[in-house]
Amino acid sequence: MGLGPEDSPKIDPDEGDYGEHIFAYYKEALRRVYARDAVAWEDEKRQSKNQEPYTLVEYAERLEWHVDRIPYKLHRARYHSFFRYFHYLKQLGWIQPTGKEEESYIQNLTYASAPPRRYYRLSAEGIGAPEWEWYRPQLTLYPEFTLEYFSQKNIEYRQEKKPTS
Repeated sequence: MGLGPEDSPKIDPDEGDYGEHIFAYYKEALRRVYARDAVAWEDEKRQSKNQEPYTLVEYAERLEWHVDRIPYKLHRARYHSFFRYFHYLKQLGWIQPTGKEEESYIQNLTYASAPPRRYYRLSAEGIGAPEWEWYRPQLTLYPEFTLEYFSQKNIEYRQEKKPTS
């Protein structure tokens, strides 16, 4: 947590960072993971054709080639979804404001009424939370909404969308 996975910047645990930066780091990490998976797939294909596996230099070159070509919006992680997730973390008390704030901008323009950028860091509760709870924090917040509940809702939704003859 905050350790800079996939070469994303590390977040100072005392200073924290603001949500927009954290989201950008997250998206970049996703792009790098996708590129790493693509290179691994290519390497498997090469080896299945009895070719030599990539050397470390070739691997690094292919990785950068893929990262440069992966569109920013390839992944389903969107700004709004991330901030819903971020809000759940605030509700659980797993992140806390550091007290540091900066002037913020709306579409690169200064507005007096724009809320300030607030910096957040992991709280002791967040550091101690089990890893599996980080994957779906809404299930921790609302235990009555189980995975079976969501499964049933998906089934009902699909049945509503079926055309009637």
